[in-house]
Amino acid sequence: MKKVFSLFLLGVLIYSFAPPLLADNTGTRAEQTGEQEEKKEFLGLKFGVALAITSYGKKRFVVQEATIINGKVRVLEELNTFPRIMLETHYFFNLKKKIIGIGPFVGIQSNKNHLLDTIAFGAMTGFRYSEKDNNSFNFGIGAFCDRNCKFLGAGIERDKPLPEGESLYFYTRNYWGFVALISFSFL
Repeated sequence: MKKVFSLFLLGVLIYSFAPPLLADNTGTRAEQTGEQEEKKEFLGLKFGVALAITSYGKKRFVVQEATIINGKVRVLEELNTFPRIMLETHYFFNLKKKIIGIGPFVGIQSNKNHLLDTIAFGAMTGFRYSEKDNNSFNFGIGAFCDRNCKFLGAGIERDKPLPEGESLYFYTRNYWGFVALISFSFL
């Protein structure tokens, strides 16, 4: 996953910075600045890397690893609340002198098996560093959905013996939770 994310991030950075470097430098400064502003926005959307904290809620856990020890099912590793790095995009409606904005966001995370493993969405508030700067610091809250979360099979309970004739197995399904994230716009 680190390789995929690194390559994706490198591609976004090259896409972000290469057009101004390769552009024809003819025209007035105002025309060039206007063109660069248009390139930094894609359909009014901004992009950023987000550090997210995700939680499935109270007493809701996804099983990562379980085994049979002394005839009982033992969960060795489970997840509830954990950090993630996501690529997010947002659209802000300006509130105060184009420095503060609020609007919706969508975030995604991939892993080694799936290009789209997790999707998050919600409301975000952004704070630009200045009126003329497109870069911003953003905070958002919302919901997320994980694909292929692993759970103990039907009738199998932790710290109890397996049902007669059963073996330890898992099932997977999509699972919802809550997300809080911070991001820094770079495009």
